[in-house]
Amino acid sequence: MLQYDRHNWVRHLFTLKGSVLPIVMPRILVFAGFSVPVVAAHKFGWAPTIPPTIHAVLGTVLGLMLAFRTNSAYDRWWEGRRAWGTITNRTRDLARQGTTFFEARDLVVRNAKLLAAFAHATKRQLWRERDVPELATLLGELEARAMMQSPGPSQRLLLALGEQYQATKKNGQMSELEYQLMDRNLTELHDQLGVCQRIQKTPIPFAYVVHLKRFLLVYNLTLPFALVADLGYGTPLIMVAIGYAMFGVEEIGVRIEDPFLPSPNDIDLERVARNIERDVMATAGAVVAVPESAVPPHLATK
Repeated sequence: MLQYDRHNWVRHLFTLKGSVLPIVMPRILVFAGFSVPVVAAHKFGWAPTIPPTIHAVLGTVLGLMLAFRTNSAYDRWWEGRRAWGTITNRTRDLARQGTTFFEARDLVVRNAKLLAAFAHATKRQLWRERDVPELATLLGELEARAMMQSPGPSQRLLLALGEQYQATKKNGQMSELEYQLMDRNLTELHDQLGVCQRIQKTPIPFAYVVHLKRFLLVYNLTLPFALVADLGYGTPLIMVAIGYAMFGVEEIGVRIEDPFLPSPNDIDLERVARNIERDVMATAGAVVAVPESAVPPHLATK
C-alpha cells in the first residue's frame, strides 16, 4: 500500500504513482480523438446530433452503476482489512495465552513461531505464491518443507497449533477452560482465513462487469454527437474530462476488487505479517527476524 499524507492535496494533484490516470489515459485519448472527426463533420453538416437530454438521463443511470461498482469493490477491500485486523488481534491473544498458560519455555516459543508462520503463509497464499521462504527461518528447513508439501500451508499450521494445544491439555499442562479459550481463538483464525479466500476467489459477477463496460463504451461513443452542437471545438476537451471521471471510477473498482495482490492500493500484507511476527515473538520473549531476502523485490521499499 502506498503511504501518503492525506492532508497534502496539492501534491496529490501531480502524483501518478497509485493513480489510475496512466491506466485510463489511452481510453480517454481514444474517445477524445474520436470526437475530433465528429466536430469536423458537424461543421460541414455531415454529423447527426443527439438531444443532450438523452445523455443526461443515461449519464445518471451510468453514474449509479459506477457508484455501485466502486462501492462493491471497496466493501471487499474493507472486509479484507477487517479480516486481517482480526487475524492480528487473535494471533496476539494466542501468543499472550500461550505465554501465560504454558509452563514449558519451548512450548511458549513454538506457539509464537507457529503463529508468525501462519501470518506469513496466509500472506503468501493471498499473493498466489506457492513458496513461503519465511517458514524456514521460523520453523527450520525440515518442518518448513513438510508444511509446504501440504495443499494449504496456512491450514496445516492451524492444525499444528491445534495439535499442540490438545497435547498440552492431555499432558495436564493446561486446564480445560484454558484449552477452550485458545481453541476459540484458533477457530476465529480459521474463519478469517476463509473470509480472505472468499474475497479473493469470488469476483464481481461477470454479467455486471460486462454490462457496465458495454454501457461505458456506447455512452462515450455517442456522447460527442450530443455535445458537438453546443460545445463545438471544445468537445474533445470535455470528452477528456468526462472520460477521466467515468473510466477512472470504473478502474478504481477494478484495482481494489482484490485487496491482497501487491499494488499501490493493496492491503499491505507484508507490513501486517511482520508486525504480527514482531508482536508474538516479543510476547514470547524471543526474536526471529525474517531476512530481507524473503521479501519480494517489489515490496522491499514499502
